[in-house]
Amino acid sequence: MSNNYQPLFAKLNVNRNASYWTATTRFAAPHKPFLLMSVMDLMAQNVIRANFIKIDDVLDTFNLYWEQIVPDKKSSIVYPFYHLHNEGFWHLVPVAGKAQVVREGGDISSMGKMRELVLGARFDDELFGLLQVAKTRHELRQVLIENYFLSTAHPILMSITKESL
Repeated sequence: MSNNYQPLFAKLNVNRNASYWTATTRFAAPHKPFLLMSVMDLMAQNVIRANFIKIDDVLDTFNLYWEQIVPDKKSSIVYPFYHLHNEGFWHLVPVAGKAQVVREGGDISSMGKMRELVLGARFDDELFGLLQVAKTRHELRQVLIENYFLSTAHPILMSITKESL
């Protein structure tokens, strides 16, 4: 059941900085929620069918969310794509021979470095299975929207999503 993942989605480790982030994002970096919503959108569109997510597959959708909600801030999908592995349900798939470098962290702060070290990422098998179901995707999307965005942003976020329920 998605209940196992709802608390994890509600408590993502995000940068909280009221002097940088606005009330729209509840004074927290929206990178990880945008990345997760982007993956869910692409699953709903059958673009992502296997439990393997390439950074280039989610880039345009991530940027669309970013431009609609925080257009005045600069961003890079590299940060959430890499750091989401700290949440426990997102697992980086390293390039052959690069597993130790990826595990140790290093400086993965550019798209070039990401491509050099990481092929993509995958979810826990259980979570990937749950995300195959539209109802579960919707529930988990709602957790993200309600926990990381002010209610005034909810209609915008829902209009971006490609989910049709």
